Amino acid sequence: MDHTPEASGRRVNNACRHCRQRKIRCSGTHPCVNCTRRNKECRFDDQGRRIVVSQKYLRQLQQAARAREGESTTDVACDRDHIQHQPPEKDVCQHPSSDGQLASLPNQSFHTPISVESASVPPEASNPLASTSSAYLSDDKGRLRCLGESSTWSFTHKTLRLIHDHLDEQEFPLTDIATNEESRAYHLSWGSSRFDNPANFSDLPSADYALYLINGVKFHVGQLYHLFDETRFMELFHDFYNAPADVARVNKIWYVQFLAILGLAKALIVQPSRGATALPGSDLFLRAMSLLPDTPYLFSDALTSVEILCTISLYLQCADLRNSAYVYIGSALRMAMTFGLHRERPTQDWGPEVTERCHRVWWTVYVLDRAFSSSMGVPITIQDTDITTPMPEKDGLRRNISLYLHVKLSSLISEVVNKVYGAEGRLQTSFLPCVHKVLGSIASIASDLNGYCPLSSDGSDGGISRVAAHLHLFYHQTILLTMYPLLLHLFRTKLQNGENNTEPARGLSDTTRALLRTCSESCKSMIGILSVLQQQGLLGGALPFDLERTFSSGFVSVMLSLVDTDDRNHRSLYDRTCQLLDEFVNRGCTPGQFRKSEIVLLHDMIRLWISRSASGIRDGSRQGIEYVRQTEVQVQTQPHGSTDTVLPLDNELGVMYDLSPGQILSLAEMVDAGEGQLQGDVGWIGDDWLWANEHL
Repeated sequence: MDHTPEASGRRVNNACRHCRQRKIRCSGTHPCVNCTRRNKECRFDDQGRRIVVSQKYLRQLQQAARAREGESTTDVACDRDHIQHQPPEKDVCQHPSSDGQLASLPNQSFHTPISVESASVPPEASNPLASTSSAYLSDDKGRLRCLGESSTWSFTHKTLRLIHDHLDEQEFPLTDIATNEESRAYHLSWGSSRFDNPANFSDLPSADYALYLINGVKFHVGQLYHLFDETRFMELFHDFYNAPADVARVNKIWYVQFLAILGLAKALIVQPSRGATALPGSDLFLRAMSLLPDTPYLFSDALTSVEILCTISLYLQCADLRNSAYVYIGSALRMAMTFGLHRERPTQDWGPEVTERCHRVWWTVYVLDRAFSSSMGVPITIQDTDITTPMPEKDGLRRNISLYLHVKLSSLISEVVNKVYGAEGRLQTSFLPCVHKVLGSIASIASDLNGYCPLSSDGSDGGISRVAAHLHLFYHQTILLTMYPLLLHLFRTKLQNGENNTEPARGLSDTTRALLRTCSESCKSMIGILSVLQQQGLLGGALPFDLERTFSSGFVSVMLSLVDTDDRNHRSLYDRTCQLLDEFVNRGCTPGQFRKSEIVLLHDMIRLWISRSASGIRDGSRQGIEYVRQTEVQVQTQPHGSTDTVLPLDNELGVMYDLSPGQILSLAEMVDAGEGQLQGDVGWIGDDWLWANEHL
């Protein structure tokens, strides 16, 4: 690749000291962009750098050196010019894909890099098949194929290319090594024949309306997910409205993406009629699904195809089809890994725009896969230790900061799922060590979240950013996810002890109360944020995450009304939750009806259980009877679900700023202290820390 010097300075291949110490991506220029922005001295460690070249090129240099020993100065100059003008083994070129567009991807042949130092010093033994970056070769059609580490096919071609580097090109041309990729043995294709039907290019939104819908997608999810490459997408968008059928037939994958984006946009923007049986945009979405090509064809433009699968999974999640959404994001994940997006790009072969797009596509898949996996309650597909793609930068553009925080929160989801619900959580070890580790991670993310993406934009009018609200809701959802096992255990214990008339015998320990108080504060914060979004008209009707977090915070607060009767905010949280769910229902969100019915059902059953068990509670504890009386009075005087009045919460919007990093760290220290009191094999949750006193 020809590294053209940028205007800011000469191009170098390593990172400067400042960027390397801060573990951020360096622009590679001298001075680099980050040092220029911060007015820092930009210094590169050039001494002792190792230059990596192919063995074939090294042999050419050695042959030229030997030739220079016996030739004149003129001949030496000719040989040097001959070597300098040898075409590099790796060229970045624009080659047409089978979808009819130019893909700015490197057209490269695999070669084995070695160090120049290896000519005299034996190289240090290392695993030649394990690498932090992806390796590629071009197949017979010029398309890139990723060489996976453990693939027998990849192992075969790495071996063939390795021995080829030790032979002369004239003796054995590289073209004689066929890739023998898929689709060569037998022809099997499906899913793209309907492009011959002219009806598939009619009844589309006008260009102005389509542009409005696309901008709506950018507003609602553009800073959270990467769903399309705007430059190329808009170029084809304008071409399409000049010649719809011609452009669509030549760019089949793009046209499917265009339909899917418009379908998702309608789901986000257009308010459905109450009781509607179809989500807005379903006609465009179904057309996109009917035109979706087969998997071999999708690999002709893998990046766009992964973007399409992410869009499809989001729409299905909006339609309350969680199983299907999980399957499609799984397909996106596997296609992304097949294309090597989970590995660092070989930067010397990929342009900065393509590299940036690859990174954003991968992290979008990562975020959605984590969210849908935890929602489905299934194990994480790929672990963080298997990913070497650079993290998004948290400096610079706002969308980069948003993506960085989104990825960090999604990584926290992985930690919670693995430690609390995965193999480590299934072991008969104490719950406290798992929670202690997770709380430390939560506190570190809270610092970045409050610093880079505060809830209030200016602190004056109480208004909040849609993106900031999503990230803070995600943060509190993670806290609740961590506490679910403890909450359900206490809920079950409360019911069992109440039936056995042993409820007053044991009180909760300080550690347990602190954990429950954290749950309650997260519920208050989530309901407070969602209420402000409702007032601003930004409550996501079809986007599934607002509904999911409204439901989870409301459901947990109802459970806490039985487990932790000291907190008197449960009734207000319940009523506010019903108001928010009514807002979803009034906007035509049918799943909102299902979520509200489940919360109301739990609330009514808890009241019934308290009423039935109150007479059996000992004289020493009339707390349950008093709670039933207060609840009955509230039910008679305050009908829930009314959207005409807004019920107050403690500290009103101040609840959104609770649970600072310091508070989370204090909770972690308390949990750590409780962990230190454990003695012997205490099981998953031991009485040593759960209860204040075991017996009266």
